[in-house]
Amino acid sequence: MDERLVWAMSVFTLRCSSCGKAVEIPGRFGFKFKNSGAGRLLCQQCRQTSFLKARREQLDRDIGKQTLLRRSAPAAALVITFAVTAGLVWWHQVQSDRLQDALPERVSPSQ
Repeated sequence: MDERLVWAMSVFTLRCSSCGKAVEIPGRFGFKFKNSGAGRLLCQQCRQTSFLKARREQLDRDIGKQTLLRRSAPAAALVITFAVTAGLVWWHQVQSDRLQDALPERVSPSQ
């Protein structure tokens, strides 16, 4: 028996559910797949296009999150730096006022 004939008998052809292009499924898997009533069958080009589209959307979402994180970290650092600086200046001013109040008043020698 010719080998091409055996090969041709073991291939099933179904239509891509997206573009309608013929999709060849070899052997017993094709028979089971065809008789199972599986819903969506995609050709290689449609499968690759679908994968690339999903991957691009995922990367766009991830990049958006990273951009927000990259922008919020320096802003948070500036706010913390300003708060610490203002707090230290205020604390130094309060301590300075307390020391001034604790010291006895100077009497000038001319009086």
